[in-house]
Amino acid sequence: MSLTGHIDVFPLEEVLRLLARSYKSGCLRVDAPDLHGRVFMNGGSVTFATVGSDEDLRRQLINSKVVSEDAIRAAEVGGRSLSDSTAPSGLSDFFREEVIESLYRIRKPGRGQFVFNVDVAPRYRSEQAFDVEMCISEADRRAVEWADIESVIPTIDESVRIVGEAPNNEPVTLAPNTWKLVANFDGTSSIRALADRLGAGRFRTAKDLAALVRAGLVEAVRAPEPAAAPPSPSYSYAGYETSMPSEPTEPPSEHEEPEPSYEPTYGEPEPEVVRPEPKEADFNRSWWAEAVPAESTAEETPADSEEGEEAPAGSDSFLDRVFSQLNENPEGQGGTSQVPSHGFLKRRRMSSVGLDD
Repeated sequence: MSLTGHIDVFPLEEVLRLLARSYKSGCLRVDAPDLHGRVFMNGGSVTFATVGSDEDLRRQLINSKVVSEDAIRAAEVGGRSLSDSTAPSGLSDFFREEVIESLYRIRKPGRGQFVFNVDVAPRYRSEQAFDVEMCISEADRRAVEWADIESVIPTIDESVRIVGEAPNNEPVTLAPNTWKLVANFDGTSSIRALADRLGAGRFRTAKDLAALVRAGLVEAVRAPEPAAAPPSPSYSYAGYETSMPSEPTEPPSEHEEPEPSYEPTYGEPEPEVVRPEPKEADFNRSWWAEAVPAESTAEETPADSEEGEEAPAGSDSFLDRVFSQLNENPEGQGGTSQVPSHGFLKRRRMSSVGLDD
């Protein structure tokens, strides 16, 4: 039988109840972001649960001194149960704590994909069996207890140390487990590292430390913030601020081409543009003088001299000269003619259309 689904659709507690009612044996694997959990069942009961690897479990068993290394090798090589060479009480408490803490962590994200594989057993067997309903209720209570611990110790990655003086200079009495925890303080290890070093569960370690913090015997050590880098020296050049590198740069290797450097170049200044001053308007000047410059009249003067005519001085007399020559005799006999002469107009390239006969 292979059962698959999603935790956000089928909650973990309902899946465990379904497997318990069916008396299934196997491994329920749950994969969520940053979490991989396994719940082993035998005949409908929970035998073991973990969110770590088999190597993590082996190291934790050795550090807690619940079992010896010889018993672990016998379980790995010969497939023997850990209960064969260990006191049942100590082993039962160890596995019970691991099951409850792992179920709490698997349920905490509230999402993930699960798959149940039949007839899959854990690497280290303990012959322990826990009721599904008991495990679910303990996992619910574990969530409330963790919320109380996190109100004092926000994260298990914080370091703790013993205070310099006892509160009110009163005698202090510690339980054997608490004394073992305090004896391993070094002022730099985190709660997570202390739990792994002692082989104890993270919940129990954090719970004992929270009680010590409330009693004023232990204080959390805040990690120092990284120091800000000193500002690099700067200098001013030609009105521009330039910062120098704080550390000397290494020269480029033989296989790297050096980056081109750009330096400002200064050319000759641009010549100053002199704009002419605006001329004042001459209201006494004729519009014809503006339209026909004096140079044009000067160029036409030699053409008029071929006919024996004299060019009048000044451009203002151009009209007078035109109309005075209209009545001249085209044959040059002197005297006036009733027929206007068109020779001058032809030389001036003017049309005679519109003249009276």
